[in-house]
Amino acid sequence: MCGNNSNDNIQLMNVIEMNKKILLIAGLVLVSILPVSAQYNRFFNKGDSKSKYGVQYVLPQTYVNLRVLSKKTVFTPGELCQYAERYLKLTDVPTNSTTQWIFESAKMTLASKPDSTKVFFVPMNEKTTAPLMELTPEGIVKSINMTLPQATPATDETPAPIAKAKEQKELDPHTLLSEEILMAGSTAKMAELISKEIYNIRESRSDLVKGEADNLPKDGAQLKLMLDNLDAQEKALTSMFTGTYKTEEQSITIPFEISEMNDRVLFRFSDALGLVDKDDLSGRPFLLTIKKMDAVDLRAQDATDNKKKKEEDKNEGVAYNIPGHAQLILKDGNKQVAISDFLVTQFGSVEYLAPTLFTKKTTVSVRFDPFTGSLLKIDRTDTEK
Repeated sequence: MCGNNSNDNIQLMNVIEMNKKILLIAGLVLVSILPVSAQYNRFFNKGDSKSKYGVQYVLPQTYVNLRVLSKKTVFTPGELCQYAERYLKLTDVPTNSTTQWIFESAKMTLASKPDSTKVFFVPMNEKTTAPLMELTPEGIVKSINMTLPQATPATDETPAPIAKAKEQKELDPHTLLSEEILMAGSTAKMAELISKEIYNIRESRSDLVKGEADNLPKDGAQLKLMLDNLDAQEKALTSMFTGTYKTEEQSITIPFEISEMNDRVLFRFSDALGLVDKDDLSGRPFLLTIKKMDAVDLRAQDATDNKKKKEEDKNEGVAYNIPGHAQLILKDGNKQVAISDFLVTQFGSVEYLAPTLFTKKTTVSVRFDPFTGSLLKIDRTDTEK
């Protein structure tokens, strides 16, 4: 009997524990749903159960991508640099490794992202037709009642480094060394033998040009091929004395938000390190200025009337951006290196298309700019017979 009571107690405790878990999960789900429902009721539906169906969308916020193009040159001294003057009569040959960065250019391009502060909801009700809204994958509104062609991915207009495509593979000078050179007993002796090989190459090239070589080429193409081969050999062997330079281009994109500013340090550039952080004092500052350009706004005359509009009427319409005009200037010290004019959402305002446009009597087609959220085109067609 005691054993049965014990088993019954254990089962009862398990049931109670399971019920607690179910209640806890249900409470968490309810808590997660309430804020969303409260948000819709507060901002969109105003407690109207007839408007609980619709489309949620977001307006874009503009920002700028700055592409900085720079060039890095690395010098590696030749292993025989100390003998360059003795055997090749070359003076002032550098003997230390160096790295040098050069700022090439900067280009600004406009970009956009969803603005978390501009999320809207279009409720559907009996008085209006349900508009076909096309959104981007991020939820930004693109069009209403029209289908736009699939956009191709944007490409940067800055051309790829052409020099890299034409660059030939450097010839390794060690593959040109004869057994006699490799078996030299000292570095000085090796330098002497390599210098003689360089002079022999120069003599052979001179004989080909003068037509005095033992094996003359049959045509101009073969002559060019032989001369190019001799030039490559001379360059490779000479680099063992003079050293080598290797150059590569670097492209870095810096995104930044838009707000009014004057000569604010965006980044710094060091001749030894390239692009560095704005707080790294090893580089010189690049200064950014963003100006809000004033424009004549005809809607300002109706500002008093706009204030009288009810907020709920706005929320029932379709929101869109009216971007403002900004001028961006990037300077390297006092030298201007880039300037661009953009339409940006930060310097504009939000307006609404009246819900009465989307009635059952007419079909209104609207196209928006996915970068700025502004109106691009509106067409209206009567559907009532």
